[in-house]
Amino acid sequence: IILGSPYSYFCYYACPAGYYNPTLGSTSASCQACPLGTSSSVGFTSCLYIGLSDMDGFFNKVSNGVDTVNGAITGNSIATNGDTLVLAVGEYKCSEGACSGTDQYGNHNMLHTQDFSGVVKCLDDIRSCVVDGESTYRFMWVRGTGATNGHKLSLKGISYKDGTGNYGGGFFISDGIVDFVLCSFTNCRADSKGGAVHIDGGTLNFYGVTFSLNSAPTGNDINRSDGIVEIHSNCPRPYSSRTATLGGSLDTQGSSISGSIYNHFCYYVCPAGHYNPTLGTTSDSCQSCPSESSSSEGSTACLDAGIGDSTTSQAHHVTNMEDLFNTVSNAADEDEVLNAGNSIMPFGDTTVLGSGEYKCSEGTCALGSSEALMCTKALYGKIACISNSANCVIDGENTNRGIRVDESGGNILTLKALTFKDGRSWGGGGLDIREYAKVDIQLCIFSGCRATSSGLGGGAIYSVYSAVVNIYGTSFSGNTADNYADDIYDNNVDLRVHDTCPSPFSSNTPNKGSALDVNWSVQGSKYSYECYYRCNAGYYNPTGGLSSSDCVACGAGKHSTSSGALAESVCLSCSAGKYSSTAAATSESTCSSCGPGEYAGAGSASCSACSSGKKLVNSTTGVEASACDTCVAGKYANSFSSASCTTCGTGKYSHTGSRSCPSCGVGKYVTNSATGIETSACTICGGGTFAPMSSSSSCTICSAGKYNADPGTDASLHVSCKSCPVGKKNEDTATDALKHNALDDCLLCTPGTYNDVEGAATCTPCGDGQISGSGASSCSSCPAGYECKNATQNPCASGTFSNSDSECFSCELGHKCPGGTDKIACAPGSFQGAISQPTCDACPAGKYQPDEGKLSCLSCTAGHFCPESSTSPIPCGSVALFCPAGSSMVVAAGSGNYTTPTDADEDKRVGQQPCEAGFACVGGHRTTCIKGSTYQNATAGSSCLTCS
Repeated sequence: IILGSPYSYFCYYACPAGYYNPTLGSTSASCQACPLGTSSSVGFTSCLYIGLSDMDGFFNKVSNGVDTVNGAITGNSIATNGDTLVLAVGEYKCSEGACSGTDQYGNHNMLHTQDFSGVVKCLDDIRSCVVDGESTYRFMWVRGTGATNGHKLSLKGISYKDGTGNYGGGFFISDGIVDFVLCSFTNCRADSKGGAVHIDGGTLNFYGVTFSLNSAPTGNDINRSDGIVEIHSNCPRPYSSRTATLGGSLDTQGSSISGSIYNHFCYYVCPAGHYNPTLGTTSDSCQSCPSESSSSEGSTACLDAGIGDSTTSQAHHVTNMEDLFNTVSNAADEDEVLNAGNSIMPFGDTTVLGSGEYKCSEGTCALGSSEALMCTKALYGKIACISNSANCVIDGENTNRGIRVDESGGNILTLKALTFKDGRSWGGGGLDIREYAKVDIQLCIFSGCRATSSGLGGGAIYSVYSAVVNIYGTSFSGNTADNYADDIYDNNVDLRVHDTCPSPFSSNTPNKGSALDVNWSVQGSKYSYECYYRCNAGYYNPTGGLSSSDCVACGAGKHSTSSGALAESVCLSCSAGKYSSTAAATSESTCSSCGPGEYAGAGSASCSACSSGKKLVNSTTGVEASACDTCVAGKYANSFSSASCTTCGTGKYSHTGSRSCPSCGVGKYVTNSATGIETSACTICGGGTFAPMSSSSSCTICSAGKYNADPGTDASLHVSCKSCPVGKKNEDTATDALKHNALDDCLLCTPGTYNDVEGAATCTPCGDGQISGSGASSCSSCPAGYECKNATQNPCASGTFSNSDSECFSCELGHKCPGGTDKIACAPGSFQGAISQPTCDACPAGKYQPDEGKLSCLSCTAGHFCPESSTSPIPCGSVALFCPAGSSMVVAAGSGNYTTPTDADEDKRVGQQPCEAGFACVGGHRTTCIKGSTYQNATAGSSCLTCS
């Protein structure tokens, strides 16, 4: 049988990012740096031109499609089919550059391609190139890729977000072959079908693509109307040649969408000696394996060096039943096996299981009449649990056998640190080992497995037909067989249970457990065995663990001379009087004697002197701590190794075991001079006193301007006295503490005095023109309307005023002063011709005054009259009235008189005159008698007489 991939293969060195391997050489010397303006990812054989960094460049290189209906535009420098175009990290959106425009179906497309092929990728495949539809545009309409010539369009490592369209919010594929590799679709929306992608023809492949928050009435993520859609569970190099990490399921619509309908996450394949714990997609995700562990290329965890471990073989990390089955179960016997895996490890390879349970209810199994979770045929190599922990459980669920092994290609298949639990079959509920297979079972556990045949047996293991089986450090418990051989049954088999374990788990005898129930032909020591890591001298393995990390060092003060110890009791203590500061010591020679005056108990890491406050009973070395005697109260020892205790000085005290004699401390005083007294001899100062020194024999009365209200409850309040606040004083000059023991002892400054500083003994009188109230911290200027003298404030009297100064002034001429701040100018119609007057006088009748602030009034002008308080002369008012100068009222013209002067205004006449002969005068008017008709020959006539 020739298995595997029937092709020639060429291996070459995978150069790091920024380098390429043009010759496909097998060493790092083949790597060359990429030229300026180009770049590469790990494993590239050529460098890529970084030519696209904005939307204009992207559009002009890719968008070659023409919409003849709406005339959508095309790019002006379209790349040649088959080219690789590299996008720089950043955002690409229509608001920042050219886009194709609206198609005949009303969709706004960013790009429109027709028979365009090649690769469009983000630099380093890191999904940091974001094509943003801005909730308005669909990313691309693909109308063919030249697929009839085998051409396709690959889109790699690009994030698509916020796209929108009728069919396919992100992409509408109408023909061609399109591969999406390591891309993501987020928050895309379709009005009809396919929130992210809609395909109407052609072939569509997804590798390591994720979908989230996409929406459509039909098919939130993908809708297929026609064509072929496959969602692949593997990823291209260098992200994992095996199965990608499975995410959440997708929402798709349409038949013939094949593959694994889930999100898939690809990860970077790290080199040997490194691992990728986060499944990251760049080389930055790789971490070096810790010391004493290793990994093969592509590992997501490191393995402790164990039985037969090899760092040169490929290690496949699996964490679930589906992956384990597909990697290991290669048998395809139609008579007995129902299923076979699809990504079998190469012969001689290693598959590493992550901790957890593996059972048919959670994944695919071989089954058929084999009744097994997995069936191998001619497979050799290693199937091991991570860290040799036996925490990888092959669970038959009381229904199925664990593994059936047919042949091993003449080589050894090693099963390491696996737990076979609750397996069930007619024979070998855990393992069924068949013809010519060579199997090493190391560090495994068989528990609760059962054989149901009435003629055969082997509850845990059944082996037949010239197989060779070696069992190391494996334990059996609770296994049963309905016939016989609860644990192991062999028939024509070289099967041996070993009582030793290969290095590094103990070169001697492992822990021996219970006897096994086997048939007669089983060879070796028929017991359960448990191997453990053999720690070096100076260490022990308390858990019986399988790796060096399980070794615990003997602590300082101890040592051990033998290797392979399991218990701490192997660590021997240095004897009393000796010490060792070395951990993991391997010889008693590391224990050194203590110096003179020092002591150490057994197992000490160092020697000790008596601590401060104690003295050595004697100078013998090697004594225990009980050799130190505590100083009594009133004495102290202030250094290590003191031979005696010293008596405290006068005025100081100490407790039992003190290393010094402290003073009472500030705020306290010593009540007597006795030595050796306890702290009760210290008294807190009382009210009105303080003690600023730590060794005070008495308290001091507060000085003038100070007080202390605490009656003696808190020493921290008696370090000093408090100052009287501003506006207060305390004149006592430290003569009586009772005058300083309350804030009320600080007296308010009296009116006319002030104090603007804290802690004042006296208050300061205010100056002339200033005043203050009780408890003032400052004086204020005398207010307007007052006179301030000798700190007394009096209002200005009637006939005086004050507006800012500290004294009152006499009222000026032309003004009145009712008292206070007011100095008021006499209003028009009034006057004041004297000083110091509270009121103004009204202008008398016959006079007036138009202005304010005047000393006298003006005489009323002729033709006018002026009543009392007039502000201006008033015209007499008509020709029948007249007003001489200084008139207080109008005068009516007498009968037979007329008002004068006649050339003055009729309302401003100043006197009257009797009517002359020939005239008649009535109401102040003078009328001429008509000649020849009337006459008047007398004066003062009031009418003309008619001629006779």
